[in-house]
Amino acid sequence: MTVPIDLVAVGDENALGFTLTFDTGIFSNPQVALGADATNSSLNVNTSQTAQGRLGIAVALPATAKFVAGTHRVANVTFSIAANAIATSRTIGFNDQLIAREVVSDASAILPASFTAGTVTVIPGYEADVSPRPNGNNDGNVTIADWVQLGRFTAGLDTIGAGSEFQRADCAPKETKGDGRLSIADWVQAGRYAAGVDEVVPAGGPTAPVSSLLAAHEIASADGEASAIAQPTTRAVRLRNINLSPNQQGTLAIEIDALGNENALGFSLIFDPAKLRFVSASIGSDANGAQPNVNTNQATNGRVGLALALSAGQNFAVGTRQLWVVTLAATANATGAVAVSLGDAPVGREIVDSAARSLTANWIAGVVTVARTVANVSAASYSAEAIASEAIVAAFGVGLATVTQAANTSPLPTNLAGTTVRLQDSAGVERPASLFFVSPTQVNYLAPSGMAAGEAVVTVTSNDGAVSTGKVRIARVAPVIFAANANGQGVAAAQVLRVKANGEQTYETIARFDTAQ
Repeated sequence: MTVPIDLVAVGDENALGFTLTFDTGIFSNPQVALGADATNSSLNVNTSQTAQGRLGIAVALPATAKFVAGTHRVANVTFSIAANAIATSRTIGFNDQLIAREVVSDASAILPASFTAGTVTVIPGYEADVSPRPNGNNDGNVTIADWVQLGRFTAGLDTIGAGSEFQRADCAPKETKGDGRLSIADWVQAGRYAAGVDEVVPAGGPTAPVSSLLAAHEIASADGEASAIAQPTTRAVRLRNINLSPNQQGTLAIEIDALGNENALGFSLIFDPAKLRFVSASIGSDANGAQPNVNTNQATNGRVGLALALSAGQNFAVGTRQLWVVTLAATANATGAVAVSLGDAPVGREIVDSAARSLTANWIAGVVTVARTVANVSAASYSAEAIASEAIVAAFGVGLATVTQAANTSPLPTNLAGTTVRLQDSAGVERPASLFFVSPTQVNYLAPSGMAAGEAVVTVTSNDGAVSTGKVRIARVAPVIFAANANGQGVAAAQVLRVKANGEQTYETIARFDTAQ
């Protein structure tokens, strides 16, 4: 608690001194600092009798300097409040025991002055009693409103005030009445108070965030995982990979491999805002009934905070559980693999059990592959109806390659000028395709052998990392010839070798001339 000390000057004051008196049953450990209107002054403090409730203070401007007429903040005195303090009012007064009450001019003349005591009202409050802001109800009850408000604090949706409000909000661990940070554990502990699982207790613990959280918080490792002081575990939170096209929206699932004792968790979704845009987030199919909080304040910078908590005493069932469904949109110029990770801002990574104890977990990033569309047709008929294994396929799109190049080796390469084509069949088996020709708008390839019938996914990756995807139906057989009219069914686009009687050889295009037509 900080007590301001003001001087109401008439314009000739250079220095002042006094002794503050206070109740040591409530106030202790006074710390004195110059006020905003006396930063160029000298400060002398006598702390020899603080145990008896007396503190001497003297403030002096430089020689010949004077306070101008008006009210000036000359000092601030910060006290610690007793942890067991009850609601009460106490006087902070003045006497002459250590430093006599006196105001002096720049000519060293003693000036007439009155010293007016102040009253401090102590409202200690209760752990997790944070609604209504800023003082809570202070009636010894923690309600659902407090639980919701504390969830907003931990999700970074509301900025918490220092001092009493922080002290009441920082309620976990319960045994120490906080640890100097706001986290998902505080949200869960507030829920336990609101549900009557734990008895509400007077506020205590830190009144401001601690300077170092290494002892109290999970330490993120370079590979995106986090570790806490607990036994090794297979618990994991993961992002499911998805594919998008430019300007397309899609849903990314966030799951947990739960061990059965997880009550609440929070983390931040981190992505490249130049390639992805956050659209929305909703709780997953296995989190129905959970209280969600979504912090989108930094969404345009590629950071979204997500936090959710089950009711007090409830846990997620053992197994893989869907927590969130996040809708993302690819930007118009996005392409390739875009990493999406789990981080600590604006919401720190943490999982807690129903007793508000932190649990260890692995945090597994995901990938959003942004791909242009590529059309795949038979190179003989230009039909997209079906192709068979080992058929020649023509793929059409944009940005399929960075140069134009034809294969000149046998066997055909699977990488030509940095462009590759891969097909994943209906059985989930992925195979590389051999390439005849690549260009920015067309790639000709040989469908791999042994592909399962059904729909296959074709992925074309250019030398610059641009990805294009499409689909094609694989059939066991798909008869087609390279026809002169390019429909795959007419006269073959072929030549014949004619050997004449005299041994002369000529190549002639197959053609039919019908004079009746």
